[in-house]
Amino acid sequence: MSGRRLRLAQLVGVRFCPAEPGLSPGQLLARDPGERYVCAVTRDPLGNHTPCAVLRPSGSVVTLECVERLIHTPDLPHLTPELTPELTP
Repeated sequence: MSGRRLRLAQLVGVRFCPAEPGLSPGQLLARDPGERYVCAVTRDPLGNHTPCAVLRPSGSVVTLECVERLIHTPDLPHLTPELTPELTP
């Protein structure tokens, strides 16, 4: 989207969490798409129409609802030198 080239170091490996650990890839493919993988944090099922995000650098897949609710909290003040003058050297 920005027009810049991607570098290999910028790519992140994606890790999906299976709904039931220990299943082989063939057993996962035999299941319904909505029952194969779950969110790494909330354990909500991931389907074809579930908006997802990948956490860097771990590569874990979570739902966008999880990011908005739990990870990205706009209510908390950001650590800036104006707010925390005692932490600046």
